[in-house]
Amino acid sequence: MARAIPTPEVEGDMTGFIAGAAGISESDARKAACVIMLDGYMSKDEVLRRKTGSIASNFHLTCDALFLHMENDPNSPLYWGKAGTRDSAGRRCALAPRHMLFMYLEYLHRGLSQECVADTYGVSQTSVSRYFAYVGPILAKLLPTADNMAEDIRECKSPDEVQGVAARALNRLEKAAGAEPGSAGRPGKTLPGNIVMHDGTHVPKERATDRKERDASYSGKKKTYTNNVVLTANRDGLVIGMSDYAPGSNNDITVLRESGADLGLVTRCMEGKRSDMEVVEYVDKGFRGVQHNHPASVLKMPLSHKKSNTKAAKAHNRRVNSVRIMIEHVMRWCKRYARLRHRMRRMANRARMEFLVVTGLVNLHSLTNSRDKARTHRKGKKPGPKTARSRS
Repeated sequence: MARAIPTPEVEGDMTGFIAGAAGISESDARKAACVIMLDGYMSKDEVLRRKTGSIASNFHLTCDALFLHMENDPNSPLYWGKAGTRDSAGRRCALAPRHMLFMYLEYLHRGLSQECVADTYGVSQTSVSRYFAYVGPILAKLLPTADNMAEDIRECKSPDEVQGVAARALNRLEKAAGAEPGSAGRPGKTLPGNIVMHDGTHVPKERATDRKERDASYSGKKKTYTNNVVLTANRDGLVIGMSDYAPGSNNDITVLRESGADLGLVTRCMEGKRSDMEVVEYVDKGFRGVQHNHPASVLKMPLSHKKSNTKAAKAHNRRVNSVRIMIEHVMRWCKRYARLRHRMRRMANRARMEFLVVTGLVNLHSLTNSRDKARTHRKGKKPGPKTARSRS
């Protein structure tokens, strides 16, 4: 009986077989095996989502945008098949843009090191580092990240323009990918009810060698060395603002005040410099004092335990927390990318760029309603009620 052609799921190392069957060198066979393995993963929707955290439609939309950008960028890494570079000098990358994107998203989602990614797919660690150094900043420009959403809101001149930021962000990505407008979905308003929410999260970092930096980055809440970052989201879970990385010893209100995050018309309305619309802010008790910075906004904050003994106070806390829970969900969606849960060895600006890409991926899920689609990604399976739980 003839031997079946091996696949990545059957045999992990295909180098020897490809080299012998095709009559090529070991290095070329290793590159071919890497391409076959990655294409095999991308051809299966469940494997693609498990490894990258993105459904197939969002992955391919992002892949098309990255491919077109690399085709038109003369400074992008050379790869086989790139238009206009047939006679260019220099070594060609073994992987195509879709492979670089897959490896980078797996790096973020599973929290793998560059060495682990290189060993898994049979490429050198320097090549992986070069791919990631190029793909990361490009995704931060293409995806609807927190900074891109804040910049769009900052340029709005009226409340009606603010309400349409989400649709414009998704249309911009579709245009970058060469897709038809509306093919990825039709998002709703950016600020339904003019509700914004703030919350902070800590990202672990390695212990610094400098004593002052080490003391500043130690978080008494987390009992370890961290960076603190504050996110701003709307009621639908769209991240519309992100602060700079701050040492972990700073509390949330300090990070929000010193980050200088500006949402243009929205911020002017919260500060009382304009009265085009009323903005409602939902925060936790860590932002006590934010009313001094935003005196014109309607502040919704849970009462302290000493003041929440009455029925009216408990009802107030339930109402506030029922809305504010969305920012907690946003934090959970971001922290599902294991790269944000592991200790960062990179500098603060590079670490923030990775967090920024994660906010773009989370916003893309929200804009395309991928969270509802993910529940029915298996053929023939219907989503059950949201409150249904296993009793076994």
